[in-house]
Amino acid sequence: MAIGDAFGQVNEENGLNPVNKYGYQDASGKMVIPFLYDDANSFSEGLAAVLIDGKWGFIDENGKMVIEPQYEEAGKFSSGLANVMVGNWSDGKWGYIDKTGKVVIQAQFDLAYPFSGDVATVRIGDYSNGKWGCIDKAGKVVIQPKYDGPVEFRSGILALAEVDEKKTLINNKGKTVVEIPADTDFGVSGDFENGWGYISVNNMYGLADENGWVKEPQFDHVTIIGAMAWVTKNGLHGVLKKNGQWFIEPKENITKAWGDYKDIICVSDEDKYGYINGNGWLVSPQYAIAEQFSEGLAAVCVGDDSYGCKLGYIDETGKMVIEPKLNYSWDPKFYDGLALVGDDNGKIGFIDKKGNWVIQPLYDDARPFSEGFARVEIEDRIGYIDKTGKMVVNPQYEVAGNFSNGLAAVKVDEKWGYIDKTGKMVIQPKFDDADEFNASGKAYVRIGDWDNGTRGYVDRNGNFTPDKD
Repeated sequence: MAIGDAFGQVNEENGLNPVNKYGYQDASGKMVIPFLYDDANSFSEGLAAVLIDGKWGFIDENGKMVIEPQYEEAGKFSSGLANVMVGNWSDGKWGYIDKTGKVVIQAQFDLAYPFSGDVATVRIGDYSNGKWGCIDKAGKVVIQPKYDGPVEFRSGILALAEVDEKKTLINNKGKTVVEIPADTDFGVSGDFENGWGYISVNNMYGLADENGWVKEPQFDHVTIIGAMAWVTKNGLHGVLKKNGQWFIEPKENITKAWGDYKDIICVSDEDKYGYINGNGWLVSPQYAIAEQFSEGLAAVCVGDDSYGCKLGYIDETGKMVIEPKLNYSWDPKFYDGLALVGDDNGKIGFIDKKGNWVIQPLYDDARPFSEGFARVEIEDRIGYIDKTGKMVVNPQYEVAGNFSNGLAAVKVDEKWGYIDKTGKMVIQPKFDDADEFNASGKAYVRIGDWDNGTRGYVDRNGNFTPDKD
């Protein structure tokens, strides 16, 4: 993430002004590339455009300048090429370079957008009278510049185009695939990453690919899942194939339970759960409970209903690989090769992907591992174990959270504080509510009651900053 900063403060005596500079920080908030640039764009395909002394160049993720600042303006890399402007704003032209800085498409356009798939939108002529078309990666015009506005493609598949106030939907060959009536409220909504997407027409959704409508607008809601589309029509749910044929026509009692994992979704039909992908049913609806896939396996419960059913695991082909003989837990998905499950005595432990107990079922309750530690409950007190099952923080807390950013929130005498992984209290209990630490090293907390209390953020050193809102 690129962020800006102002060095220095305005000095009323000498009139000096602060200087804005940009750099990059990671998800934790740590600065990885210092404040060196007059402006900066986000990274794309491993490179980012940065501005130094009025010229744009490109750096890599280590901050190394790989393409020297020389352009009046620069876009982003997409499909291996970046749009750049040569000259000045009054008479400059746009072209494209590769990641070595080599000119691949000569600067000849009055404006040029990043590539979308194998095509890029360009303008010939000025802002008022210029026309828009598209080129391929060799610089060849594949859609003649005749449109009044930018022809912006979604994943290089479809684009909305306009001539003389008449709107059409065109494919990347320039062929009109959908005519749009003048009084239509129309929008290209999907990203088309899977070769098709959904389009809104007068507040209804249809599905289209490069050839036009797969299914004309008739749905209240659409979600693309690989080669399937989960659709809602008149309050009923169904599943549509990419070729426009129904896999499950909209009907009562069909709901989407989980999705998607590698284009697999879990579907409930008449209170039983099954799994489908673009080719059909992996497992027909037969489980009392079914979880989303995680690390290649999905927890399923076999039995007449959710009470007393037995937990097992299926793989991505639908094969049962861990026999249903376990008891359900709070979260039975696999994390880092371990899953939280129960035994017939009502105790909780962890199994591996072969169904073997790695950590014996000794606990009254537990949560999945987070940062190498799992919180476990024994006789109404919570502590923490490591992945060998060793108790590293003895059960002593009435309520506790997961470790995040090296700290865990714990409740002592009705107040929340934070411990480190040795169990040391590093932020004393003084909060009336406390969340986990986020990636930037801060946790949302509250001091006082819900109505009149003060909310804000605490850092890992215990410094509290009230929320401005």
